[in-house]
Amino acid sequence: MEINDSQKLNLILGVPIHTSDIDIKIKQFTLREVSHMGYENYLSHVGLVTTTVDDFLKILIDTPIYMDLYMKRHELKPLDFFIMFSEDESYREMVEKAIEFVLGLERGQIILEYFSNRLLFKKDLSSDDIKLIDSELFNEIVSLVKMSNGMMSISSDGEANPHDERAKEIYEKMKKNREKIQRIKAMESDEKPRGLNDIISAITVKSPSTNKLNILDYTLFQIYDEYARLYLVENYNLSVKSMMFGGDSEIADWAKPQ
Repeated sequence: MEINDSQKLNLILGVPIHTSDIDIKIKQFTLREVSHMGYENYLSHVGLVTTTVDDFLKILIDTPIYMDLYMKRHELKPLDFFIMFSEDESYREMVEKAIEFVLGLERGQIILEYFSNRLLFKKDLSSDDIKLIDSELFNEIVSLVKMSNGMMSISSDGEANPHDERAKEIYEKMKKNREKIQRIKAMESDEKPRGLNDIISAITVKSPSTNKLNILDYTLFQIYDEYARLYLVENYNLSVKSMMFGGDSEIADWAKPQ
């Protein structure tokens, strides 16, 4: 997804990011807010909203409908599966809460309707002003959620808290598939993945202005952005030193778009 200049500006400033629908915007959480609610709890909400078509197909692989859905996978969108699974009331409630969470809404403002096959946004709990969130808008929401969390794809270690066995079964299948993929990737790479704690540690040690107190007011995007920018600056400094001693390394552009 290509984001516009206003969305880029809001991302770096840490303010809510407007979607193509002016009434729907993505909430950006500060590290302080994430810490208060629990990082695993935070990731469980983000992970649920950003579930992909492949994630859904993997949990359906042993069902009679799998092959038919697999053949149509390029036509299907994540919202199609959310609606399909929403026949289960507990799962539907879990999804509604997760979407409301990333949009900074109150409970009851997102309505996932199984029988009418649609996702609705209620602008105000006290009014009848209701909008349809179609697949295109939902995909935009998901993309912006991923960007605001510094990720191109979900890698959640958080666990949801399903209310019944059916919802729990759906979530556990998704979680196991993701863990399997992560284990395979870890085996293929010798480098240990950096966690948020490692990134915070690196920034607060290297940055001349960011410390472990004021970083609490940074959004997650701001943290990942600063980490990436510090990395570019360090590469720039190393390339300059190399050239001073006769090296032929190319000068890195530390201010290039990320």
